[in-house]
Amino acid sequence: MTDSFDSLFNKTFNAGIPGSQFLNACVGTNGHVDKRSYSLGFAEAVDILMHTVTEDQGGTIDALIYPICFCARHQLELFIKEQIDAISPIRSALPQKTLTSTHDINHLWAELVSVATATDRRFSNKLDALKEFVSDFGDIDPTGQTFRYPDNAESERHLVRTPVINILTLRDRFAAMRALIEEFELFTDSIVGEYRRGTLTSKLSRPEIEEIARALPARAEWGSEEFFRAKDEARARHRLSSNDFGKAAEVIQSHPYFCSLIGMKKELRGLSSASIGKLANFMGGKFTADRPAKRRAGRVRNAAHCRVSQLLSRGLRGPVQRGAI
Repeated sequence: MTDSFDSLFNKTFNAGIPGSQFLNACVGTNGHVDKRSYSLGFAEAVDILMHTVTEDQGGTIDALIYPICFCARHQLELFIKEQIDAISPIRSALPQKTLTSTHDINHLWAELVSVATATDRRFSNKLDALKEFVSDFGDIDPTGQTFRYPDNAESERHLVRTPVINILTLRDRFAAMRALIEEFELFTDSIVGEYRRGTLTSKLSRPEIEEIARALPARAEWGSEEFFRAKDEARARHRLSSNDFGKAAEVIQSHPYFCSLIGMKKELRGLSSASIGKLANFMGGKFTADRPAKRRAGRVRNAAHCRVSQLLSRGLRGPVQRGAI
């Protein structure tokens, strides 16, 4: 049946009896729901089921192995799809893929490797660490059918060549895979935040640009033998054309922090020296003429940095708090 809010409940799926609300699960648009939250649910189901078998010695191991393995594999599939969705938009030049309909884990993994490595070289180590786990699941259940049904579409029995699965080995391997998945997710989150700053080129990430800036001589010495040597080394190391290096040099010279690495000074946009003084005074600082100039300037800078950090932090957190459920 439906109500005025166009909700859909029936005798099986509903909000329960009075007093049981603490056992209501929030789903759909009622809360924050995405592929990662689905993935977490399947992962926790694996942990609980394996604990039931290994610690409580409950259930029927020959029956529970199927939902355990299905949930473990589906968590991996959801993780891969979520990462493709998260990484693909980072560089607008990369085509975004819609892979919701496919369950071929080997195909999905190949797509993730392609997208991630084209986006940022730092993904390579994370991908290498997970590769063997994806390969294991791809060998046994490439399309997500092996642990769902006893036979395939041609009526051939699944798992004939793998007649035994040890739960303890599976538990340890799944725990290791899950730890790598969580590490990968955190890394992607940090990369997405980093790229939102816009400090990049089509060939270089922010850390790579910073690395180049640190290797270059002062801006006043550009054109010197030292500069061209550093330029050639950077081009060779990052496989850059002369034009690619030129774009990196433009970013370095225009960025407030990077330009300081080559001896340049750039005023912060929208924050003049007078504004910094006002921020310091806003915090209640008393900067009088009888204090040494260096000490006074240092305190102004410290106070301003603290205040700016607080304001930025509040500004970033505000919308999240207003939208919290």
